Amino acid sequence: MRKLASIRKVDEVREIPGADNIEIVQIGGWQCIAQKGEFNINDLCLFVEIDSILPDKPCFEFMRPRKFRVRTIKCMKQLSQGLAKPVSLLAEFGVNPAKVKEGDDYTDKIGVVKYDPEAEKEAKQARTRPPDKTWYRFLERIPLIGRFFRRKTGQGYFPTDIVKKTDEERWQNTSEAMFKDWYNQPIEITEKLDGTSTTFIYKPGRWWKPETFMVCSRNQRLPKDNGSVYWTIALNEKILEKMRLVHKFLKMSKDDYLIWQGETLAPNIQGNNYQVGRPEFYLFNFKQFDGKRELQRSHAYTADIIKTTGIALRQVPLISTQKVEDYKTLADMMKARPWGLKSHLNPKVNAEGVVIRLKDQNQNCFRSMKFVNPEWSLKHED
Repeated sequence: MRKLASIRKVDEVREIPGADNIEIVQIGGWQCIAQKGEFNINDLCLFVEIDSILPDKPCFEFMRPRKFRVRTIKCMKQLSQGLAKPVSLLAEFGVNPAKVKEGDDYTDKIGVVKYDPEAEKEAKQARTRPPDKTWYRFLERIPLIGRFFRRKTGQGYFPTDIVKKTDEERWQNTSEAMFKDWYNQPIEITEKLDGTSTTFIYKPGRWWKPETFMVCSRNQRLPKDNGSVYWTIALNEKILEKMRLVHKFLKMSKDDYLIWQGETLAPNIQGNNYQVGRPEFYLFNFKQFDGKRELQRSHAYTADIIKTTGIALRQVPLISTQKVEDYKTLADMMKARPWGLKSHLNPKVNAEGVVIRLKDQNQNCFRSMKFVNPEWSLKHED
């Protein structure tokens, strides 16, 4: 679970030229603006990440004009991403400031929630899943009447028992130790596209059980052909037929799930930053799951499968396969931005950012990180 509000250590305090009341504090990879004299190096602070909604409490009254949302801002030409406040503020929530420790998670304790308008919209449309009982699952498998029960249990929830929701960790929360663990290992840098996350899940059927094909948004599984952009993609691009072919080509067990996760771009999504004329799906995760172990394939492996099978399937742009030891620290790499600023999908616009992973994801528990261009955040975080 993501720590939206946690106890962090102040690594650096810097003056802002010409500023009398504010200064820069560095907290890990995050840079934010704080009141002058509020912190010293090595002080502990309550740090709240961007894209968080603070509770409506007196201690956060100053955030009311921003509707209590923490977002990327620029002040006196200085970038600020996050909110840092003294741990003494936690006394208002019944916490003894003297007992807090670095790394403590206070997200739920103080009532911070993630800003996610897409999830809020989907929640209003979601249908409640019936109780997950053994007898109900048995009825789902009966050839004729099972269709009714599958329809009732197949909507309004994301199948996290099969695959995780897509959510890359920001590089600012990644340790330098992990970065050094990546030395001498090939990495893949792909463009992070600004669309809507889409997941497709497929498993062949058996004589007593029909095949499985799930179409999911970021937060829920969607009813069959509900007119959404997700089902439009599934039908227009014949995703089910392609997954059947790939599943068979890889000689996967009939008990194994094939999972494709990617970004859907469309004229009516996120302002159509890439100026596409119709819905388009770009794959970034190619996974296999046997009920116990999950395998994630590299961009290069996926490209080979697409080429060999001859299926028409787009991938997110691959930008680089360099090694991280070209840079001394993670911060140096992010400052250099070797991938550039412009989108590789549409060079006329800026890219949202990049996702950086080991080429072999299966040796590090799928750890990866994303870099979001600050310039993009300032323009698009509305």
